[in-house]
Amino acid sequence: MTRDNTEKSFETTNYVYHVVDVHGASSGRKHWVHTWEGADYLFFVASLAGYNTILIEDTAANQMIESVKLFESLLATRELKTLSIVLLLNKWDLFKQQIQGNPLGDYFPDFVGREKDSEAALSYIVAKFKAAISLYDKREMKVYVTDATNIEACQATLRDIEDTVMS
Repeated sequence: MTRDNTEKSFETTNYVYHVVDVHGASSGRKHWVHTWEGADYLFFVASLAGYNTILIEDTAANQMIESVKLFESLLATRELKTLSIVLLLNKWDLFKQQIQGNPLGDYFPDFVGREKDSEAALSYIVAKFKAAISLYDKREMKVYVTDATNIEACQATLRDIEDTVMS
């Protein structure tokens, strides 16, 4: 499945953002590098709700596992070695609902937390991403858990990113 990149720009009081959504499709990843020219930060967005979902282009691949693999491959990219990293784990609202009927351990057998504990499941997923970054370097990564349908919470998250990461 191939999709064109989606590009949007927006401004806040102190920053201009140029966001490029490369849609995560595995085909064409080698063509993404040009999208980061002049960037200062890598904002990586992963759907928490993807832990029990397969990829459209590969029905044998778990979406969350593929997100972590993609994250690892970006960290290994020479052009991105100097960028600060912000991990946005989105769809927290859906994740909390899904975990009640689809325990994380059904998809990640090494998960040892309580079956329907969304906080323990979240900690496990964050640890997967932190393990990926520790493979390549010692850069710090700031993690945010978001629900994109909650506009006020998203605005607060963006303000926090600007105040703590980008200041």
